[in-house]
Amino acid sequence: MHSIELTGNLTIQSIQEIQSKCQEMMNDWLESGVEIDASQVEVIDTAGIQLILSIKKSIDAAGQSFALKGNDILNPAIHRLGCTSILNPA
Repeated sequence: MHSIELTGNLTIQSIQEIQSKCQEMMNDWLESGVEIDASQVEVIDTAGIQLILSIKKSIDAAGQSFALKGNDILNPAIHRLGCTSILNPA
């Protein structure tokens, strides 16, 4: 399983650059799964959650493993958007 660390701001202002980096690594993730460590995220908005959801959807469609390590900023944002059961952050 591959791993990626997301840090800092995952907001509409920064998401395009992060999404491009994730897209470059997606083929590897589709072959062996991915663990996203978002424990150092400081700010997240709906665009950041959408990116994580999109990655999970692609990984699930490929039949690979997906894991998300959240924090006290990410986890409540996921909950507010009603995505806790989908993303199940640790």
